[in-house]
Order: sequence, then structure tokens, then C-alpha cells
Amino acid sequence: LVLVSGDTFEVIFEAPGGIRSLAIAEDGLWIATDFDGAVFVDLDGTITALTTVEGLAANAFNGNRTIMVDYLGTVWFATSSGGLASYTP
Repeated sequence: LVLVSGDTFEVIFEAPGGIRSLAIAEDGLWIATDFDGAVFVDLDGTITALTTVEGLAANAFNGNRTIMVDYLGTVWFATSSGGLASYTP
């Protein structure tokens, strides 16, 4: 994931397995990766990772729309193993 500012490009997040899905929230961007769980990048550029350690059903996502933010701000994750998890920031 690259931040572009004028003529400057800055890599702010790399997912070795790839990025599967993106979801925009009011306060930042959620990223679902192929094998490394989910990541949140806030408006200041701070990165927070969520994995099975933090309660995700699995660290792998498969397919489009694997991460969504509902109207209340709850983040929903659909993992490749069939598990569904929610996170309320």
C-alpha cells in the first residue's frame, strides 16, 4: 500500500501474500490480506494489525468483499476457513 503526496511516494504497508480486500472507515482504511490477518491504517498513518491472536477466526482471507464496515462502525471479517468475526473499534 503506497501513500502518494504530490511527487512523493511512501510505502506504508506491505503484505507478502498480497492484499485481498479494502474497506473504508470514517477514521481510516481496513485491509484484508491473503495470509497475515487484517490491518487498520488510521488517518495519521498508524498501523494496527488484527490476527487470530486478537480474535479473528483465521488469518487468511479469500475472495472479494471479505471485510466490510457497517453503518454503526463495526468491522466484519469473512475468512477463507468460513469463520466470521466482528470488531468494534
